[in-house]
Amino acid sequence: MVRVLVFAQGDAARVAQESGADFVISDDEGLKKIQDGWTDWDVSIAMADMMGKAGRLGKVLGPRGLMPSPKAGNITQSAGDLPRMITEAKAGRVEFRVDKTAGVHVPIGKASFTHQQLMQNFAALMDALKKAKPSPRRVSTSRRFRWPPRWGLACGLIRTRRSRWKAARSFPPTDCGEGETIE
Repeated sequence: MVRVLVFAQGDAARVAQESGADFVISDDEGLKKIQDGWTDWDVSIAMADMMGKAGRLGKVLGPRGLMPSPKAGNITQSAGDLPRMITEAKAGRVEFRVDKTAGVHVPIGKASFTHQQLMQNFAALMDALKKAKPSPRRVSTSRRFRWPPRWGLACGLIRTRRSRWKAARSFPPTDCGEGETIE
């Protein structure tokens, strides 16, 4: 379950609460609680008028990846956008980024997910990557994927044909669904 915190005040705070936000911070008391180290949520969303106050929390929220930013798309000008943003966050919307060596960094699941759920998430990620590529470069150039868990053994995928992926052998062997093919 994804827990969503919204920085909003006035009407926007009411809209956020009605839209299913788990926590709504609208006063200095809530900001002080966060400043003291409380970070018991997964996604932060902010109204633009609250960013002046929320910006002071950068040292606490930034290293944990909880600071709202325009680049991540979790700051809005309109309270009317809050229900959509909260719904997307609770549904598990994930942002991916590409580093300067063309590596893509994105979570595709949690330790509690089944192998089938991970494969479905991987297939959805591949579709999103194909759509995000510029049109002249639509041909897939990726051949191998490895994903290390935070603690434990890594699993991987190898492209066998144009759009088919096969689970690769892991070392030492684990239950990575070896030999299973996804499309």
